[in-house]
Amino acid sequence: MKYKVFSVVQFSDSLVKSKRLEKIATDSVNWWTFYKNKEANWIEFYPFSEHHGGGAPYIINIGSSDFEPWIEDNKDFVNSVRELIDTKV
Repeated sequence: MKYKVFSVVQFSDSLVKSKRLEKIATDSVNWWTFYKNKEANWIEFYPFSEHHGGGAPYIINIGSSDFEPWIEDNKDFVNSVRELIDTKV
């Protein structure tokens, strides 16, 4: 699925392994985990955080964008992705 031009998929350990993602930071307030590999930066997030256990995690590939400026420019990405998921169901 796409949020703007950014790919979003359901998070899995196999994705982390296949993409060789390295965990670099966490944001415990927003329930985000930041990853990177040689090609891109990635953010794991929980669009349905009110569900038991936070719901299913998703991950977005933000390309070569730095985390903080990307988040500043896309403040509502979690809710937008949630709406995309809801329309697919």
